[in-house]
Amino acid sequence: MAALQWTLVQSRVGRRVATLFALSGLVPLLLLGGVTSWMASNNLLQQEQTRLRALAKESAMASLARLLDAEDRLRALAAQPVDTIAPSQTRGVVALARIDRQGRIANVVGRLDPPTIDGADRARLEAGRAVMHQRPGGERLYLVVPTSGVARYDSTAMIAELELRTLWGFDDLTGDGAVLREWCAAADTGVIACTDDAIDRAALSRLIGGASGVGTFETRRADEDWMGAYWSAPIKTHYGTARWTSVVITQTSDVVAPARALVRTVALVLVAAICVILLVSLHQIRRLLDPIGQLKDATASLARGEFSTRVHVGTGDELQALGESFNAMAGHLQDQFEQLHALSVGTLETLARTIDAKSPWTAGHSTRVSAFAVAIGRAMHFDESTLERIRRGGLLHDIGKIGISADILDSPARLTPEQMAIVQQHPVLGARILEPLPHCADLLPMVLQHHERFDGGGYPAGLAGTDIALDARVMAVADVFDAMTSERPYRRGLPPRDAAAHIVESAGRHFDPDVVAAFMEAFRTRRIQIEPADPEWAQSA
Repeated sequence: MAALQWTLVQSRVGRRVATLFALSGLVPLLLLGGVTSWMASNNLLQQEQTRLRALAKESAMASLARLLDAEDRLRALAAQPVDTIAPSQTRGVVALARIDRQGRIANVVGRLDPPTIDGADRARLEAGRAVMHQRPGGERLYLVVPTSGVARYDSTAMIAELELRTLWGFDDLTGDGAVLREWCAAADTGVIACTDDAIDRAALSRLIGGASGVGTFETRRADEDWMGAYWSAPIKTHYGTARWTSVVITQTSDVVAPARALVRTVALVLVAAICVILLVSLHQIRRLLDPIGQLKDATASLARGEFSTRVHVGTGDELQALGESFNAMAGHLQDQFEQLHALSVGTLETLARTIDAKSPWTAGHSTRVSAFAVAIGRAMHFDESTLERIRRGGLLHDIGKIGISADILDSPARLTPEQMAIVQQHPVLGARILEPLPHCADLLPMVLQHHERFDGGGYPAGLAGTDIALDARVMAVADVFDAMTSERPYRRGLPPRDAAAHIVESAGRHFDPDVVAAFMEAFRTRRIQIEPADPEWAQSA
């Protein structure tokens, strides 16, 4: 401790820091106390919101599981005689009935007041799917399953009125720790059931915006602040119902109680600290902050990649030494960046050659595709950074072929459908290979989408039109042009003129018409070169 105090006195920056804290200690401490208490309260609220969302999700998904279980049990009941149905098989069921082919109701358990079965419901039942109905303005939930597959019973459906509290598991829900929580269930008709009957369901339904999706909310109830979360289970695909939402609410004061205790403690600490603060000179603050501001701005410029940035600090103390160190570091980083850029370019070219070396028929393919794509990009007036991205993407667009067997790539005959399906996986394989590399993130659309077609008939995702990245649309033209003009085991390469004519014919179907127009401009102006040059090139141009 003594050594630390001596260092603080000997250091000019240390003395300025000590002077700064002596002068402005009061304001920072007050701000610290306020920010600390605010952050503590805010963090507690955020944590509670996260927990509430988790609880709402758990409740919604559990209720969906119970509903699916009820459907399975109801389908099982539909397949057995009425007189064999045991009470244990109808737990959670208020009433149960069969619907015959004339639409008449035959009660099996209790007395059921059925909902209206419309044409859409009948279509779902005829397709063997269940139907769920919520009675508007009430708490009755009906589940209907088809029985048309059961030949020995003259009925079309089995219908049950489900007990909502059992379905939502309200009787099993308890508070988590010392904070009391309350649950509600909501569907298309709004909030339909709650653990606490005193909850204003209409107000709660308005808060959660029609009970759909996922979210949080705040409200006042009985002169107290409350917070809550809701989560909608995905039941539309199962039953055609748009919403099925679990809502969890809790009292805000219980959540922030620890933060209030922290505020009281911080206030006592502030009072004690303020008693030892001394007045100092504002001039020292400026002398300290000006160099720091220069270093901060220079650091931000360096972070943006402006490696030529330098600072000029003439304070004659450690800050000046720090500025000199910064300048040396910036110069070193500039040299390293230039070397890394050169290494990156060389690495990409090496990878491209490695990919092409997978098959003797594709030697130089990636390099040529990269050059063709850049030529098309120049015809489309892309900026230099975009052209550089396209150049790198062209070198790596077929990197996924590393994972394809050489026997398939070098097959002397046309590929079988099974072999073609394997080859068509190379865009996905390539994207997976590059995905862990942050500096290749901007190349993924080209690698993944360069075999997509403008009309949506490509692979792997069947994208169409402008849903395909522009870089990938450019890459598709360059890739096909090189493929058609290159020799393959099962065919000879086309003359450039014929390949270009094929690309023009495919505009609007296979290729983007704008990209094809740019390709033809580059083709006519000989920005796209075929090596080795032959007389056919002159005719093509």
